Amino acid sequence: MGLMSLLSVIFGAIQSGKVPMDSKQKEIFAIKGLSSGAGGIGMACIVVGVFGLLVAVLGCCTGKVKNPLCAIPYGILTFVITIVFLVFSLIGFAASSTQA
Repeated sequence: MGLMSLLSVIFGAIQSGKVPMDSKQKEIFAIKGLSSGAGGIGMACIVVGVFGLLVAVLGCCTGKVKNPLCAIPYGILTFVITIVFLVFSLIGFAASSTQA
């Protein structure tokens, strides 16, 4: 999870335009459909990546020290993220449904 979160932060920084690149590199990293409003998508990727890194660090601390100061925030944060992803998946299913 930590590696994927780190990649999300890097991708967000690239999409936000915070990484200097020449035109050839921009063509390589360009994703169709993400060029308009890329700043907002980049910031969202950075936020998701930071929360993912927080979950990864808390998970590693929980496994290593088995302390409630690590386990309780890890459990709460994991529960909240799970509910958010459940809502997003339900919205995605409704949007892709032919009856919606």
